[in-house]
Amino acid sequence: MEGVDLIHNELIKEQLRNSFFEFVKYFWDVVVTEDPVYNWHIPYLCEELEKVNKLVIARKPKAYDLIINIPPGTTKSTICTIMYPVWCWITDPTQRFITASHSLSLSREHAVKSRDIIRDHRFTTLFPECELKKDKDNKSNYENINGGQRFSTAVKSSPIGMHAHQHIVDDPVTAKGVLSKLLRDDGNEFMTQTLSTRKVDKKSLASSLVNLLNTFLAVTGSSTIC
Repeated sequence: MEGVDLIHNELIKEQLRNSFFEFVKYFWDVVVTEDPVYNWHIPYLCEELEKVNKLVIARKPKAYDLIINIPPGTTKSTICTIMYPVWCWITDPTQRFITASHSLSLSREHAVKSRDIIRDHRFTTLFPECELKKDKDNKSNYENINGGQRFSTAVKSSPIGMHAHQHIVDDPVTAKGVLSKLLRDDGNEFMTQTLSTRKVDKKSLASSLVNLLNTFLAVTGSSTIC
């Protein structure tokens, strides 16, 4: 039976590595208690993120910055900010991420939910190479044993000393904040002057801005905007 279990696990690992959507379905219950409804946009979004990750794995120049602008309640944070970085680690555990939001508390909440997946017994069984380092494991900054890192910050903070292969910015401003020129300027400055300098490789870094509430942000450099 042990041999059968090993073969079964290897098949699952291969399936999850090859399909981000399959990964989302497999670990959905770790993050969300409600039963999933997989609207057509979810596998489409997973495929778009897969394209970004393939270039990062190969350390090739990015084709574009990915902007994901969809309504609230359509699982954009669950897919892009919580599950995507974890899936990237099972394809390349050396990747480093900087993730940000309009507040540090929200950014940390996303990171903690990602960590819940990494600590899930099914995940640790299938992907031991993504085990978290015991001396580098806190809510806003954790690393795996292969050098991969997730650093969480906020738009008005500066990730000094941190560099990443991928940037993910989820809700750079609140729904009300988008009406404020001051807060819009803060978002633009964070993307163009702060985050743009925090790259492992300026040519290959991918960036995302999650749920851009208004098209106020100039897309420059390499960032994923969801």
